[in-house]
Amino acid sequence: MTNLVPVINSSGKFKLATPLDTYLNTDITYKVIANRSIREMVDDGLNVLNDVYLIVNLTEDDYNTDLTNNIIITVLRSDSGDTYYIPSNKFISIPDITGVRYIQKTMAINLGYLPIDLDLDYLLPEVTDLLQSLLGVTPNASIIDTSQITIYTDKEHDLFNTTRTKNITNNETCISKLIKLQAILDAMRDKEIILVERLTQLEG
Repeated sequence: MTNLVPVINSSGKFKLATPLDTYLNTDITYKVIANRSIREMVDDGLNVLNDVYLIVNLTEDDYNTDLTNNIIITVLRSDSGDTYYIPSNKFISIPDITGVRYIQKTMAINLGYLPIDLDLDYLLPEVTDLLQSLLGVTPNASIIDTSQITIYTDKEHDLFNTTRTKNITNNETCISKLIKLQAILDAMRDKEIILVERLTQLEG
């Protein structure tokens, strides 16, 4: 059985397999408002067996098979506001949506436990510049606390900071390195100009 899952917010005409072949009006445009798993709907307190399957002459065996196979239930809405729940393996055809699918992505990096007053803001432009150079997009970077506060003894804190400091191999930001490299490059260009002038004078 074909399993077609239409894109959320897409609109168009849909064709269904029996016994749902007369459930939708093939001349009417419907909009996809959600794609949900059966388990998700059950966890939300919905009676999927009765309200999605049995109501359209599908059987309990159909329900159990689809639950096992994690079939998606697509929710359609007509222009008049009527809502229809369709198992995605009952679609014969769906609107042709051309183009490239996009989704917002977030990269999460767990830094572990750090002193609560340790300033990490200097990392943000470093990470932003790196990702921009590699991906060609400008990310929205921020520092977020992800746990409850844990108390370490002064001795444990001193030991942690000593170990952490020893492991630091880069004490400069990319910007400061760039400034130094630019200064070196400018100095070399100045020397080049001087050497060219001296050679010109000698040749003259």
